This record gives sequence, structure tokens and C-alpha cells, in this order.
Amino acid sequence: MGFFAYIEQFYLGKILATFLTAMLPVLELRASVPLGISLGLDYRLVFFLSVLGNMIPVPFIIVLITKIMDFLALRSARFAAFKAKLYGRAEDRWEQVKKMAALRPFHFGCNSASGHGGLDGRPYSCPHRS
Repeated sequence: MGFFAYIEQFYLGKILATFLTAMLPVLELRASVPLGISLGLDYRLVFFLSVLGNMIPVPFIIVLITKIMDFLALRSARFAAFKAKLYGRAEDRWEQVKKMAALRPFHFGCNSASGHGGLDGRPYSCPHRS
């Protein structure tokens, strides 16, 4: 018996599979909602678990992203160059951000920095992007 067949036998297993899938980068809600519904869970529970699971990694990403980037930059010259380029672009655009202080919450939603959907901007949320 495979792992997923085993998980499908238990209600808690279905809940955990939906919740944990929502935490995975790239998959997130795109996979956890169809997974939870296909496992036979109520759509309201699936929505709640998916959104909650997607939100759990966000505080850790915000707190740890600079430490992780520093750690990786010390071990890889390519990553150090990537980090310098990324931080350089952020510095170049800082004046623009300060000018738009009243719109900061909307601006943050349009800039992808983390690779996680809880922090990503989506193309449809950024009409100024092509």
C-alpha cells in the first residue's frame, strides 16, 4: 500500500495532506484546493485549510530570508552575485517606494520577492506590469 493510499483512509490524513500541500512553494492553493476537494473534504474546510496552510510560512520567510540569503551567498559565488544584483535593484527602486508611501500595501502586493505565493504579486494584481 502506497503512502497516499494510506493517507486517504483517514479523515485527519486528508486534512493534513491539504494543509501541507498549501505550504509548498509553487503548488500552494493551486494544488491544495483541488486535492482537498478530490479527497472528499467539504469545500469550506478545504478553503480554510488551504489559506491557513499558505499563510503559515510567511512570517518565517519574512524573518529568515536575509539570514538564508547571507548564508547561501557565503557558500556560492553565483548566489552572491545574484544577491548583489537583487539588493542593487531594490536600492535603485527605494526612492520610488518612498514617493508612493500612501500606496505601500498595494505596492508590496505587486512585487514578488520571496518565491512564496503568500508574498507574491500576481499578474492580475499588477495592472502596470506586462
